Amino acid sequence: MLQQLRFIPALFFLVTLMMSCEKEYSVETGGIGGGPGGTFRAKVDGTQWSADVIKSARRTGGVIELKGGNASGQQIVLTLKDSGVHNYQLRSTSVTNFGVYVDSTTAPFLPYSTNQWFNDSLYGNVNITAIDTVRKTISGNFKMRVFRTFDSDEKNITEGVFTNISYGPPSVTPPPPTGNTFFVKVDGVEFVENNLTATEAINNIVIMALNNGGSAVTLTMPNTLTAGTYSFDLANQIVGNYAIGTSIYMSDAGTLVIQEHNTTTNFLRGTFSFTAPDFTTPGAPGVSLTEGSFAVTYN
Repeated sequence: MLQQLRFIPALFFLVTLMMSCEKEYSVETGGIGGGPGGTFRAKVDGTQWSADVIKSARRTGGVIELKGGNASGQQIVLTLKDSGVHNYQLRSTSVTNFGVYVDSTTAPFLPYSTNQWFNDSLYGNVNITAIDTVRKTISGNFKMRVFRTFDSDEKNITEGVFTNISYGPPSVTPPPPTGNTFFVKVDGVEFVENNLTATEAINNIVIMALNNGGSAVTLTMPNTLTAGTYSFDLANQIVGNYAIGTSIYMSDAGTLVIQEHNTTTNFLRGTFSFTAPDFTTPGAPGVSLTEGSFAVTYN
């Protein structure tokens, strides 16, 4: 059980990386991106899977993200460092190129991914074969083996295909990024972020602040929170993470204050503070995050 708990913070960090992206145009529900010919399908452990609810893509900030989901709550998300038409390798050590599979029909409701494997190796590839910059569509194929550290379960995803998935309206410039703000001190020293993202995924809101050194502060909370004061508690899915180098810290005590949550405009504002032990090195000193505040519009 201790070994499982040690990987929980890494798992929340993974979910954040999986979903982080700037707010922009995408087809999130209902249709087929890129027109009637658009498809997103694969086989999961030999069983045919097809995206019939979500077929979307994003291409922004040097990142390509492809997302497919069905009515049962099974999702595949592919995140890549944008190199255009290219065959991308999915290695276990990569935090820029990775694939994620989520199945809400089974317990535990935790994601599988190509970068949770313990051993460094190649666990798949995503081959983007075409990007139509006029019609704003992406096509390609993929395969991957995904793993879940929580219970050492794995899934083999093969014969993946995505065709004409839309990443923006033709001949229309996406709206500019919103003016999100974030502040926090780590052990009394201001954390200066170079990238701030906020997204809603799997009934949670995830806020991540990342600096150029690769360190990150992540807040995860249910999307149903209203104005009020809450305790950081894994059981209630209110979690704070701090990652630096190979160390990952997860909140064990602290307070989150939601000052405003507008579910129509997706605006969220609040303050926070928490203490976090080092789960990657039991017994090592923990960290304290104080004076935290944020104001974000999530997508």
